[in-house]
Amino acid sequence: MFMNSSIPGNNWNSIGGEPPSMWATTFEDFHSLAVSLTRRLVQTSLFIAMSRIRSKNASTKKVRDMVQQQDVEAAISSLNMTSKSNESWVGSARRLRLDVYENPPEGDEDFDEERMAYEEVERALSDENT
Repeated sequence: MFMNSSIPGNNWNSIGGEPPSMWATTFEDFHSLAVSLTRRLVQTSLFIAMSRIRSKNASTKKVRDMVQQQDVEAAISSLNMTSKSNESWVGSARRLRLDVYENPPEGDEDFDEERMAYEEVERALSDENT
């Protein structure tokens, strides 16, 4: 998402001839966004868990008061959030034209290994490989 492209025209270093920079308010905005999303997800998860517990307590007495994975998944769905964040990373190497190596060289070592094909990278990052 925030990686620098290897293509000079799309590279941050070629924009304006100055190094990339960011206002401090950008971090404040990102923090506020992260806190807000986390709060909404936690509140919705708790609401769904409490609803599930109340409905089961009416018919069964042995229900543990805890949030379960299914509650969080339902909260993610009801908030219209994606639960597969890995999907956004699968195509990033191709999109940014990155050179990816299975075992990159350390320090000043030469590249003995060929770079991975984008199909290999995408297969390694996809859910099929897990």
